[in-house]
Parts: sequence; structure tokens; C-alpha cells
Amino acid sequence: VLGMEDAFLAGQYTLLSVATYLLLAAPVYITLIFFIVDIIIGLGLDIEVASIAMVYVPVLTLSHFIEDSFAGNLSSLLRCSGKYVEMAIIDSIFNVLHLLLIAVAVTRLEFDLVGIAWVEVLSSVVYGVFIYVYSAAKGWL
Repeated sequence: VLGMEDAFLAGQYTLLSVATYLLLAAPVYITLIFFIVDIIIGLGLDIEVASIAMVYVPVLTLSHFIEDSFAGNLSSLLRCSGKYVEMAIIDSIFNVLHLLLIAVAVTRLEFDLVGIAWVEVLSSVVYGVFIYVYSAAKGWL
């Protein structure tokens, strides 16, 4: 069981880390979403790149938000509780599947950059749900 045999304490630390992440990351993500065009143009790139970034960045931000606020925290918590080998195996399998999914999306389905960002969102959601369900089924939570 997580949290030095104290599941409540582990849950509190998990919620605290998620809340802290959301409080610190949300303003950065929101700023990035609203000012991405100005940032891209300020870097000397043209308006076409900025318009693509304007659609791409909010979707990719959603992926990072899911991955970093929930799935990543739970994965780290499991590693700290001694499940390092199991998490390394799960992460390796998911990374290979993620790479294959991106390769299929680009080569076979001809996804554009925004489509790939949506693949990232899907991957983050599947990873987070899998980690939670697997951990709960094993009795680790």
C-alpha cells in the first residue's frame, strides 16, 4: 500500500501535488495559449506558422495537462512506493505503443500536426486510465 502503509496520507499527498501543479501550471498554459501568435511572430517566424501554432498549442497543452497533473503524479507515487520495475515496464510498453500510434497516424492516416496533438491527448488519457485501473486492481491504491 502507498504512503508508508497509510493510504489516506498517500491520497493527500497526491491531491496536494495535483493542486499545486494546477495552480502553478494553469496560468503558464493559459498565457501560452493566448499569446502564442505574438510569441511565434516575436521569434521572427511568419503568420502561417503562428496560425498553425494557434490551433496546435491548445490541444497539445491539454495533453500535457492530463499527463503531468494526473498520470505522471500517480506514476511517480507508485515508483516511490517500490513499484519501480512494474512502472518501468508499463512505461516502456506505453512508449513503444505511443511511437507506433504516431507512426501509423502520420504514414497511414496522414494526420497533420493538430491530428498528432489529438493523438497525444488520447495517449495521455489512455495512459492515465490504465495506470489508475491497473493500480487499483493490484491493490496498490
